[in-house]
Amino acid sequence: MIIMYEGDLYRVAAVKHLTPGNKRGFMQTKLKNLRTGLGAENKFRSEDRVERATLETRSMQYLYGE
Repeated sequence: MIIMYEGDLYRVAAVKHLTPGNKRGFMQTKLKNLRTGLGAENKFRSEDRVERATLETRSMQYLYGE
């Protein structure tokens, strides 16, 4: 899944749902920035909302070798 987070596009690499003891649960995620290629880890609480990005795929053809 691709999400919009803090103004950048991120690919969600891994998700783990954690509920520690009597505290509220959260999602531990590993994200990869699509623009810079850098990885990051983030915790999202159940109250947090993220926007799912809608992407289009197009087939292209490489025309010039120079």
